[in-house]
Amino acid sequence: MTNKKEWPKWPIANNETFQAIQLVLKSKRWTVTGPYDGKESYERTFSKMFASYLNIKYCTPVSSGTSGLLVALNGLDIGYGDEVLVPGLTWVACASATLTSGAKPIFVDIDPDNLAMCPKLAKKAITNKTKAIILVHPYCRVADIEEFVKLSKEFDLKLIEDCSQAHGAEWNNKKVGTFGDVGVFSMQQSKVLTSGEGGAVVTNSLELYEKFEQARCDGRVFTKNKVKGKLELMEKGEVLGSNYCMSEFHAAILCSSLSELDKQNKIRQQFVDKFTKEAALTIPEIEFLPLNARVVKPTYYNLVIKFKDNFCHKIDIEKFVNALSEKINAQVSPIYQPISFFKLYNPLISAKSRLYLSHEEINPDFFQLNNSINARKKHFTIPNWVLLDEEDGYIYLIKCIRYLLDNMDEVNNYTKLNQESF
Repeated sequence: MTNKKEWPKWPIANNETFQAIQLVLKSKRWTVTGPYDGKESYERTFSKMFASYLNIKYCTPVSSGTSGLLVALNGLDIGYGDEVLVPGLTWVACASATLTSGAKPIFVDIDPDNLAMCPKLAKKAITNKTKAIILVHPYCRVADIEEFVKLSKEFDLKLIEDCSQAHGAEWNNKKVGTFGDVGVFSMQQSKVLTSGEGGAVVTNSLELYEKFEQARCDGRVFTKNKVKGKLELMEKGEVLGSNYCMSEFHAAILCSSLSELDKQNKIRQQFVDKFTKEAALTIPEIEFLPLNARVVKPTYYNLVIKFKDNFCHKIDIEKFVNALSEKINAQVSPIYQPISFFKLYNPLISAKSRLYLSHEEINPDFFQLNNSINARKKHFTIPNWVLLDEEDGYIYLIKCIRYLLDNMDEVNNYTKLNQESF
């Protein structure tokens, strides 16, 4: 166990990626807000490719997943006086984007079986001010999307699917991001489809699509009358937008990478299948989140591993992930902090909080998130590029986990701080 394992490198750039970047450099059009050069932009090409991949009508590429949430909320006319249901256990962007839009995040606890927002608790949280639900498909599992579609229809709510961890995942043979009013994707570096930074907003509604296009380009849309050397944009101004445009470099990377997504997801699935089968025999202290039968194709943005309830009290999850990170030569992370403990979400210091009558309304400590708090203590995650190992990586990972569980003093004495949770 002294030799350091070398895992597949991530992100992966193929020859097509290098060629595409060179073409952008030579074209002198590095963004859609640059002059039209007589060729379709990579941004428009990716828009069509990703919409086709998801089997959805419209896609608006954006600069990040966070900007995608802001564009979605803007296009849905969500703002001051509105409430948005947000998972109590997810990345900070869902909450911060809601607050930035002027709306109030209402945090809903999770279902322990899939770590996604619980539909029963979501229903209890709905008030006459609730206008939308941001539903995250997290941690290699899919939220109970059918229940949330029913809920959104029953209470006339907008449903935003945050699929930042679920590119290519399917529920009943339909890709996530296509069930609600809007699907939002992140293409940040740790995602299974990445351009370093980037995102996309997808919908089947032409009306929403036209709003999203304006919301991400300062109120402008693409013109049908293209003139070489002139901007390909025209001012429309029906939405007060911002500049969240995806650059041509990012779009070119995504165009060259999208064809690899399903193949890479299959490799990750094969790693997980072998790992879980072997781990069941050698690591009885752990288990895995149950897979809903309707999830015909999960996506492993990361592999989530859970310490069993009768064992988790013996483990300090923070020390364990740091020790395992050192042991396997790859960053292992706990799941996110519940929003009430997440130091990156502090609405009380935000100027947006001045919109509200009392800080108590937006103080995350107000919300009961017991399932989220308990989940944080039990789960850890293996990043997706580890899962691309097609040799004996799954055996190596099992041996490292087994070693640490057999040498708990080494774990308990580990003091190096974990820098980041993906």
